[in-house]
Amino acid sequence: MRPEELSGDWTYRSFKNIAEPVGDFNQIRFAETDLALTVGADGLLRGTLSFPAAGADAAPAVEQGFMDLEGRVSGSDPVRVRFSGKGRAGTRSWNFEYAYDGVVSPAMLGAKEPRLVLVGAVMRVRERTDGPSPAEGGVTASFIAVRRGE
Repeated sequence: MRPEELSGDWTYRSFKNIAEPVGDFNQIRFAETDLALTVGADGLLRGTLSFPAAGADAAPAVEQGFMDLEGRVSGSDPVRVRFSGKGRAGTRSWNFEYAYDGVVSPAMLGAKEPRLVLVGAVMRVRERTDGPSPAEGGVTASFIAVRRGE
């Protein structure tokens, strides 16, 4: 796979790393966003995460936030993606800072409607003590990003 094949629009979801079964799947929900990636032939990655996701349940009254992404795609088996995200000034996520480390998930032989999928870990790099959503630094979660439009 060539690095630039990861360019495009994705649906990003992350989940709290809770080992015990939960009665409501929303108890492990960390985030759901729109992810746009541009990757060059040299493996340099740039992109944007936008909050909230533009899906049917996105509340129009919620101020949108953005994180700008920078990183690199490397390797071939597996293809690895590493990037960082920083909140964009003037948006509700202005004080966000996260690190991402993932791989392209293997395709299942004979799968119907296969999708390109990224899986990995995300970590909140620093504590947020101010703004609309204070949060502890160092917290990790698992993520899945599914490529749209294939």
